[in-house]
Order: sequence, then C-alpha cells, then structure tokens
Amino acid sequence: MRLGRGPAIAFLLGAAVAIVMIYPTGLPAPLTTLLMCLCPGYWVGIPLLGLIGPMRLDLGAILWVLLASSALMNGLLYALCWYLGRIARTGKRAAQRVLMVGGGVWVALCAWHTIEIWKPEPPPAPVDLASPLTGRWEGVAHGERGDRAVILICYPRTDGTLDGLYYANGELIGPIEEGTHAGDSIQFKTPAFQRHGRRDGTKMTLEARVGRWSSRTELEFVSADTARVPGIVQKY
Repeated sequence: MRLGRGPAIAFLLGAAVAIVMIYPTGLPAPLTTLLMCLCPGYWVGIPLLGLIGPMRLDLGAILWVLLASSALMNGLLYALCWYLGRIARTGKRAAQRVLMVGGGVWVALCAWHTIEIWKPEPPPAPVDLASPLTGRWEGVAHGERGDRAVILICYPRTDGTLDGLYYANGELIGPIEEGTHAGDSIQFKTPAFQRHGRRDGTKMTLEARVGRWSSRTELEFVSADTARVPGIVQKY
C-alpha cells in the first residue's frame, strides 16, 4: 500500500524533535518541558540501551545510541500517528479509539510530568562541608575504547541527598540527578547511566551500568573546592 509523503514528513518531524530535545543545551526550561511532551520516542527508546551491553561501547558512543534510538522511535511514532489519523478520518472506529486512548494517556503523563517539574520545591539542605565526600575528585574512567579523564564535583547535603557535576574528557556531561549518600557510599544518575561509588580514604571507585554494559572509574580527592570547572559547557 502506497502511503505517500505524509508518513515520511511526519517521521522526519518526529526525529527532528528528538534530536533538538537531547543534543543542544541551554534551552529555556519551558521549551525543554514542551519538547519532552513532544517526544514520546525518548521514553520508548531508552529500553533499547539495554541491548547494547555486548557491544561494549564507550560513554560517547552510548549517548549517540540514545540519540539515534530516540530519534528513530519518535519518528516512527509520529508516522504511525499520521497514518492512524488518516484512517480515523475515514470513520474507522478502531483507529479513532487507538488515537483517543493513546493521546489521552500521553497527555495525562505530560501533565503529571509538567506538574512534578514546576511544582514548588523546598530549598535544598545545606552542603555538609565537614563530609569527606565534599569537593573535587579527579581520575580516569577505563573503557573498552580507551581511558577518559573524569572530574566529579560532590555536594553532599545534610539530609542525605547529593548534588554535583560530572565531567568527562573536558566536557560537562551534566549535573548529577537523584543523588544520595550514606557514609562512604554514593549513588546518582547522569544521562542514561546509574552510578554507584564508594570512598576509601582519598580514593573513590565509581561503577556505571547500562543493561549488561558496565564501566569502572577510579577517582582521587584533589581539593575541597566545589566551584564549577571554568570554560566548559554542557554537551549532553
């Protein structure tokens, strides 16, 4: 069956939305939220990262896989919605129901996500300056495709949460998310990765996992300076 140019245009539009959402940085928060609501393929594409474990890719390659999978899935979803919409206009009830249910669920999820992002949050707890975790940690991440210089800046807070910044090869990968600390152990997320770390004196070991893929990073305490590394912009 000939579909024409409509699905191709819809696919390209969906892929472009995913690329704009993931790759550039510095977008205003309202625009970022809007792009998230226009990119269901991002959430569908994340599970595909679990399939790349045997490939033993490095950090940069995995982030490119995330970008490609999100663009692909978002493009396919846009093309599918266009196709179902064309069928629905002919009076096909099955297509109409699929569009109504799928659209309703996605709108509800976007509304919930927006409320969670924009709802007022209490001010963060003070940084625990007495914690041995506080400060700048530098080291090397060992991977199948070579080593990468890593900088981790830790802000352990008095309520057990952990904030900070994570750099690799001179680029800001991103602020750490959902971070916690307890004693000498930390855990946090960076884009596409869950990381677990443990301090032993002035050294720290970080483990990162995506599906069956894993990476080990060895860090050493440099100073209690928690200033952002100058001259580096966030890439992802």
